[in-house]
Amino acid sequence: MGHARTFLDLVRQIGYRGHVNIDGLVTVAGHIYFHEINARWGGSLVYHEVGDRLLGHGYADHGLVSSALGTDPVPFEQLVSLIDESRLAFDPDTRTGVVPLAGNSDLGGGTESVVLGRDAAEVRDLKGRLSACISGRARTEGA
Repeated sequence: MGHARTFLDLVRQIGYRGHVNIDGLVTVAGHIYFHEINARWGGSLVYHEVGDRLLGHGYADHGLVSSALGTDPVPFEQLVSLIDESRLAFDPDTRTGVVPLAGNSDLGGGTESVVLGRDAAEVRDLKGRLSACISGRARTEGA
């Protein structure tokens, strides 16, 4: 963390204010290799922020946040409708469900959503249901 802080201090000195992703690797021997810095909202930071805001700080102790990428491309408005119609939308009472982020996402060749569940099995189920409702809708419209 100390080495990452050095990078952040330099970024602040040139006037940047906002989120920064710093990617790196730690070897078995304990050497740190930083290989990328993104002074913007990047993929995993968005997912973390959604989890943090909807599930609370320390959400990893009681929940799982995962990306859902690469489904059939549909416009964002249609993605929101499909999620609502399929009863997959995030439910604040159960603290589970799907949050749409983008239609026609450049990250996975299709839509982009965040899936929040209590465990891996629930997240897999929600992702499967999401994929099925989107691909089913795309097939019926393409026919």
